[in-house]
Amino acid sequence: MIKRSPTSEILAAPIQDKRLDTLSQAFTQMMQTGLFLIEQDEESEETKIVINEAFLHQQLQAIPSESSQEIEKLHALTTQLEQKNQVLAEKVEEILTSNKEDIAVKIREKHIEQNALRRLESEALEQYMATKKWGFFAKLFPSSQIEIEKKQYIAAYIAEHFTEQLTQELNQYHEHLIE
Repeated sequence: MIKRSPTSEILAAPIQDKRLDTLSQAFTQMMQTGLFLIEQDEESEETKIVINEAFLHQQLQAIPSESSQEIEKLHALTTQLEQKNQVLAEKVEEILTSNKEDIAVKIREKHIEQNALRRLESEALEQYMATKKWGFFAKLFPSSQIEIEKKQYIAAYIAEHFTEQLTQELNQYHEHLIE
């Protein structure tokens, strides 16, 4: 069996005194606000703490009407800010979408440029081999002079045809995009 004893028997006297003082101070502060009243019920002789409705009503009416006007202004400003925020969010979304499309176009343009460069390099190499007729001898005995001439020929061919070829292919790509 467990025996329960009241709190007053368990706690030491100094702790009880501190608690009682704290509760007393809190109660005094509550009563000083004027928001609470102590009433005694005549029939049951109980003491009750009730809200002082007259004081509460008086305090609510004493709140200046400026406060409610300020609240309305704040509400209107908040609504405007929410609308502006929505518009800005939509603009940011449009910009992000546009940036994604721009990036995709730039990647495709770079791909077209690389393809044109490879194609011109291949064409230049074929023409070089056809015009120089080194053929079997060059394959068996590669020389650094032949390699230098070949690279110079390829570079000159690309320099001559690259801008025209690239412009043509990019124009075709952009015409395809517009359609």
